[in-house]
Amino acid sequence: MRFKNGIRAGLWWTPLVALLAVAPFFWRGTSNGHDLPFHVNSWIEVGRQWKSGILYPHWAAFANFGNGEPRFVFYPPISWTIGALLGLILPWQAVPGTLAALVCTAAGVSMYLFASEWLDTQTAVLAAILYAVNPYQLIVIYERGAFAEMIASIWIPGILLFALRERGSFARNTLLLAVHMALVWLTNIPAAVIATYLLAFVALIRAVQTRKFEPVLRAAASLALGLGLAAFYLVPAIYEQRWVQVGAAVAAGASPRENLLFARTGDPERDAVLLRTSIFALVEFCAALFCVGFASTLRRRLPQLYNVLLSTLILVIVLLTPLSLPLWNYLPKLQFVQFPWRWLLVLNVVMMFFAAVAFARSRTARLAVFAIIPIVIAICYWKFQQPIYPEDRPVALAQAVADGAGYEGTDEYTPTQADNSTFAPYMARIAIQISTENDEQRKVAPSTLAHSNAQVWDTLHKHFTMDAQVSTRSTLRLLDYPLWHVTVDGAPFQQTYNEADGRMIIALPAGHHEVDIAYVNPPVHRWGLWISFIALLLSIKLWFAMRSSELTPEIPSRNVP
Repeated sequence: MRFKNGIRAGLWWTPLVALLAVAPFFWRGTSNGHDLPFHVNSWIEVGRQWKSGILYPHWAAFANFGNGEPRFVFYPPISWTIGALLGLILPWQAVPGTLAALVCTAAGVSMYLFASEWLDTQTAVLAAILYAVNPYQLIVIYERGAFAEMIASIWIPGILLFALRERGSFARNTLLLAVHMALVWLTNIPAAVIATYLLAFVALIRAVQTRKFEPVLRAAASLALGLGLAAFYLVPAIYEQRWVQVGAAVAAGASPRENLLFARTGDPERDAVLLRTSIFALVEFCAALFCVGFASTLRRRLPQLYNVLLSTLILVIVLLTPLSLPLWNYLPKLQFVQFPWRWLLVLNVVMMFFAAVAFARSRTARLAVFAIIPIVIAICYWKFQQPIYPEDRPVALAQAVADGAGYEGTDEYTPTQADNSTFAPYMARIAIQISTENDEQRKVAPSTLAHSNAQVWDTLHKHFTMDAQVSTRSTLRLLDYPLWHVTVDGAPFQQTYNEADGRMIIALPAGHHEVDIAYVNPPVHRWGLWISFIALLLSIKLWFAMRSSELTPEIPSRNVP
């Protein structure tokens, strides 16, 4: 096997195997992954907001069956942006499968760029094909429907590439690594936490191997620049997390301790899923070690790379066992990975790299890959595909939004004072309660004493009038949130909320009133934009400085007599 830099050859196999992975969707429909409704509803909502002129959504108006939630403040934008874009040009039924095929293809290309740094072209292509439809990716597609995590699989090989690459300048590798770190933070928070710890881990190993501080400096500088590029999203999310139940993300059943391999939670359904996932992870561990054993050529030719990848593999295995509990308990923010088996995202990068080296030993072994891939896809589809019910189909979800019914909210994005378990479709926009001591007025229907008219009920702006002969207390189909600013008759007004479910309450005296409610972003949003803008300018300046230094020819020195 020859080790050299490859450019392109045979990558057309990558989209073919990606299409093979989603082919069952064409006749059996989209697999009903656990997170499928969440993502499809987000795409539909974003597409509608774009059409109404909101370019960067924050408030999800149809969540909680029309009561809303600040979903897009906290959920990274790349996945819902791509999904919404596809929804503008394709039928909703086709979007999940199309997105999955595109992600698998892009992940394969990313793996090719990583592998071709050290392997010959044929072996790098083999790594790309294997990684495009690696077993964990198939589980994410068929059982989990976690499209953001799926997209994050594109960036992990690039992070390893620019963290480990020896050729090229420090500035180039740092800049490209920073872009990948920004992209992963803008894609999926658990994957971003994984990527950050992975970067720190490989940087420390490289520093020990080279006895230089440069790998650590590269990692630190790229992380800082990457976070700066993603600040337009991160700063508002960090600032506003005190207003939502963010702790629900790691509540009972979703904490790392309860999701280690072969753990038991007492919930039979959850335990069955965890058992199936644990067996799958154990099979992957065995397969990875098998590939390592047959990749002896890599150990002889590239011992340092071999040791980094092997150490990463061991790290993933340890993190999925109870031995790692102190790490999950004490390392900052590591608990927000939620499920330790998400580290299989990293394991499959390493495993497919070793697998490509192992299968590249002979032509027969390479051809065997094309027999193994359909078998793996078929087994994963058979064991993990989830039947989809009529109400969960993307078309049905889009119709529910169009009809105004909305969809279920998300616990961790629910405002702190709210309880989203009580909401139902088609709740009244303005539910009026009258307040009177007059016995005669109590005998008549409230609608004869008070009447409201919702003139504007948009995502970020509500306006209604209230005409009442008595004092009123109106509960709105809108969750109260600190960024809703209310004015009554042109003057600022302090709203309250329903203590039972968190919906906004407007209490008014008798008479005619004009009520205006607007969603107003705080100054911290501008701070995030400015930080990202400065980081972008710095990146552009660094890029052009790097390019000019590379293009400037060296002037040979002359001996002066």
